[in-house]
Amino acid sequence: MAEPSPVAPGFTVLGGRGPSMAEIEDLTSGARALQIAADHLADAGAALRRAQVGAEAALFGGRPEARGPYQQLRALVDGTGGSTALHDELVTLARGLTRAATAYVDAESTVQRSVRVLASGVGWWIGEHPLPAAAMALTGGLAVGSVALVGASSTGLIREAAAGGGPLTTVLGLAAQRGSALFTEVGGTQAVVALFASAARSLPPGTQVPTLKPVPSAAGGLLGVLPPPGTASLATRADPPQLPVPQDLGGVLANVAGSYAPSAGGAGRPGTSEAAITVQRIDHPDGTRSWAVEIPGTQQGSPAAAVPTDLSTNLQLMARQRDDMTAAVIEAMRAAGVGPDEPVLLAGHSQGGMVAMSVASATVGTFAVKAVVTAGSPDLPGPPPPGVQVLAIRHTADLVPQVDGLPDHGTSLLTVVERDLEATGETDVISTIEAHSVSRYVETAEMLPDAVGADPGYQRFMDVAAPILGQEGATAVTTQYDASRAPSGS
Repeated sequence: MAEPSPVAPGFTVLGGRGPSMAEIEDLTSGARALQIAADHLADAGAALRRAQVGAEAALFGGRPEARGPYQQLRALVDGTGGSTALHDELVTLARGLTRAATAYVDAESTVQRSVRVLASGVGWWIGEHPLPAAAMALTGGLAVGSVALVGASSTGLIREAAAGGGPLTTVLGLAAQRGSALFTEVGGTQAVVALFASAARSLPPGTQVPTLKPVPSAAGGLLGVLPPPGTASLATRADPPQLPVPQDLGGVLANVAGSYAPSAGGAGRPGTSEAAITVQRIDHPDGTRSWAVEIPGTQQGSPAAAVPTDLSTNLQLMARQRDDMTAAVIEAMRAAGVGPDEPVLLAGHSQGGMVAMSVASATVGTFAVKAVVTAGSPDLPGPPPPGVQVLAIRHTADLVPQVDGLPDHGTSLLTVVERDLEATGETDVISTIEAHSVSRYVETAEMLPDAVGADPGYQRFMDVAAPILGQEGATAVTTQYDASRAPSGS
């Protein structure tokens, strides 16, 4: 009888431990380690065999006392558990891990990777040849070609078109009919991002080398043509609300929602700025202390805004450049009195999740950041730093986490939990905007213990995060800091 799945219907988990994770880097590094061990074992086996030959020569030379050592050496070399058998077993294991890693790479490449390659190539050509591309766009050729090529490459639409009538009419009809299902099947969101990002990075003079990761350089290129942001500063809020002690991930994200300004549709109390950073000191009954830092997302869609929760910060994070929100969060942690050895959990929604990841990397050796939870955030600016467990919560209908242009994947440090809102009881059509709302992510976080609580990756994250959160008897002191910018050029 098959073991029941530890994940409820409508949820998927990538990363952590167990069968839900296939970490290619771990597979390949494990294969290398096994091969190195096999090589050392082969050297040891060769030395044992030389000793065996010497013992055999002594035995046949009339020295009966050599029989015992000869038999022992023979067993060590050629026995069931001898060096030769162990060497062969290690080599077999190494080859098996290599084949497994190759299989996972091939599985991604046959669908999403092939689409991303094609979309990146089309985008690169558009950027390198803007005038011909514009001419094609005016005649509709570019749009038709993009839909047909990207959609057909991995789903068999070309064959269906050939069997069902005029190729152009059939391909467009099938693409429209399949809608979001087609996008999900072939990684359409990543393909669209790759196309536009590749085009943007190839527009400047000079030939650009095509890449499957065009977003960082495209974001950097956009920053170069936008007005630079002004000087940022941080101010302590005089009357911060005392937010509840975060006892679980739902409580953490509810406090993130409480860091949003009411003018931006958030749950923050009157007086909350559009770039409020919340730092909570959690005092535990045993006398220990931990910290939760809650960071809101984008609240200004323009660049170089009066607050750093704006487009400029988004682009800086995506381009892996220094940004004002990361600096502001680090300054807020210092001002709040976070000790260098006191465990910290960072939490953020949308841009706030990217900032949290940036802070975790920037404070290695300065603060004891142990866990990061992101909601609706892309896998940017980079992977988790060593020793930091990350839980990324996402909704299938939320397009924002896909603006990195790469398929989701988990690692031993990154666990990705995705919820299909419709499959988990949402009967109404959920727009992409609502799917990205922080209130929806609070709801999803509250469901996680029952939905994925038995998953090894989720358990691994909670093993680190739970001691930081407030247990029974814990109290919290909340401080808030407002980040702002001077006018551009000042």
